[in-house]
Amino acid sequence: MTTDYFILGLSSSAHAAIRRVHSETPDRGRAHYAGKASNYLLHGGAAAATARGYRDCIERYIAWDGNADPAVDLPTKGLPISFGQGDIVRSRPDVVLGPDEQSGAYDVRVLLLDELRLDRRAAEMIALAAHEYVWAQFGTNSTALVNVWQLARGEGETVTATEAEGRRTEVEALLAAI
Repeated sequence: MTTDYFILGLSSSAHAAIRRVHSETPDRGRAHYAGKASNYLLHGGAAAATARGYRDCIERYIAWDGNADPAVDLPTKGLPISFGQGDIVRSRPDVVLGPDEQSGAYDVRVLLLDELRLDRRAAEMIALAAHEYVWAQFGTNSTALVNVWQLARGEGETVTATEAEGRRTEVEALLAAI
């Protein structure tokens, strides 16, 4: 088996564990992931290294937001978001908290578990679909900010709707080139 196979399954398990941090408790999130990752850890090699890396991402997430406020329950498959001439991506932010009692805004988080550097441009492009997802679910301007957190590297960017919208042409060009 290739490492890609392991990464695909473990990534989903890590994201599910993080959602359990909010739907249950941080310890239940950890336990969920431990159960899913145990076989990969026993295989050793690249699979075990990937499992440990994702476990570290879960721990970093809990350290950054260990208060475990309840998250909004989102559709599993995400929503289709259209860009340009028929280019559609499935968008589903990893965690949506709120709405805030005073502002009514939702706290949106997109969580990256890979080793790639997160720069401002990439965060703005990633955040665009997340803003549109939340607006489609809860109304236009239901969020002003999307937090894009690169957990493996400990990097994070907070992106306003205006900043994300400024990348629309670039996102459309990227999707058209694929």
